[in-house]
Amino acid sequence: MAASSKVTSKDIMATVEAHQERLEEMMEMINRRLQVVKHQNLEAEALMQVFMAEHSSLMSLMREMLRPGKGTRSTSTDCTETDD
Repeated sequence: MAASSKVTSKDIMATVEAHQERLEEMMEMINRRLQVVKHQNLEAEALMQVFMAEHSSLMSLMREMLRPGKGTRSTSTDCTETDD
C-alpha cells in the first residue's frame, strides 16, 4: 500500500494523456488504412461492374448463336452449302 500512496493525481493524468496520445495515433493509422480499403473496394466494385457487363454481353452473344437459323452452326452449314 505504501507504493500506491506515492502515486499522485499528476502522475495519473500524465499516464492518461500518454495513453490518449497513443490512442489518437492508432486512430489516425486506422483511418488511413480504412481509406485505402475503401479505395480498393471502389476499384473492386468498378472491376466487378465491367466483368458483369462483359459477361452479360457474352451470354447474349451465346444465346444469339444458339438460336435456330442463326449462329456459328447454321452459318457454317450455309457456307458449306454455298461452297458446294
